[in-house]
Order: sequence, then C-alpha cells, then structure tokens
Amino acid sequence: MMTEYKGNETGQTPGLLPGPPPNPSILNAGYFWWEAGAMFGSLLDYWYYTGDDQYNDVIYEAMLHQVGDMRDYMPKNQTAGMGNDDQGAFVHFSCDRLSNTKSNDEGTMVNTSKG
Repeated sequence: MMTEYKGNETGQTPGLLPGPPPNPSILNAGYFWWEAGAMFGSLLDYWYYTGDDQYNDVIYEAMLHQVGDMRDYMPKNQTAGMGNDDQGAFVHFSCDRLSNTKSNDEGTMVNTSKG
C-alpha cells in the first residue's frame, strides 16, 4: 500500500492517494478519497495486530490533514465530490481505533489494548 502513497513527500497532500479523482468513463483514473481512508484504517489495523509502528507518523499526519477546518472530515480539497459515505471511511477508522489508542505527551499514538 505504501508504495502507492505519496502524501508524505514534499509538495504532496497528506492523506491522499495519487491521481485525479476517478471518472467512471475513464478506467484507472485515480483513487477516490475514501479509499485513502480505508488504506489508513488498514494500516492502523496492521499496527494494532502486529505492534509494528513504522507507519504511525504517516497515519497521524494524514488523519490530521484530512480532518478539515471544522474537524468533520470535510476538507476543502474534497468537498466538490464529498458524500457522507466518503466521510464514513475516515470517520470509521478514526473512531474505531480511538478505543484502542491514545496520544502520549509527544503526540505519538500508543496502543492501549496490549498488556
């Protein structure tokens, strides 16, 4: 998954996958916004189950950038094609993992479900 993600590179937008918005008439045009949310949710699951935290900083940056000015997962860069199902992908992975994570004093995500 991370080979496709460029949002952590200089000049790119955190939390987005590459390509223009998909167009049903053009195959392989890019990724929908919610697909990035699903990817970050999968990466959080990966960390939760394996303890491998190598992607946590990238996940955290993406979550904070895409939450939007009103903290409602409606960032200005996505509102033209936004639906509540799109928001749901980001909100779901955010809320689902909040019960098992917290940020420590340094802002690092900590897995609270492990012994």
